[in-house]
Amino acid sequence: MADAPYLVALALVEQQGKRLLPLTGKSQSAQNSLADQPGEEGSTLALELLLRLWQRSDDGAIQRAAREDSLLL
Repeated sequence: MADAPYLVALALVEQQGKRLLPLTGKSQSAQNSLADQPGEEGSTLALELLLRLWQRSDDGAIQRAAREDSLLL
């Protein structure tokens, strides 16, 4: 598993009384996985996750389930 580092972004939200855990991820090169910050790949991944959340809002209001700790990269 260490040979295939993976960057993950997830969100803990509620929609119409149900908890959702949308997530997305992307394989990284070994060199990029050693960086202290997720960098450009992390920013892109977070934006993709937020786009998925925004698209789900058509089905009803979305609310953060864990306040400021609801998004994790």
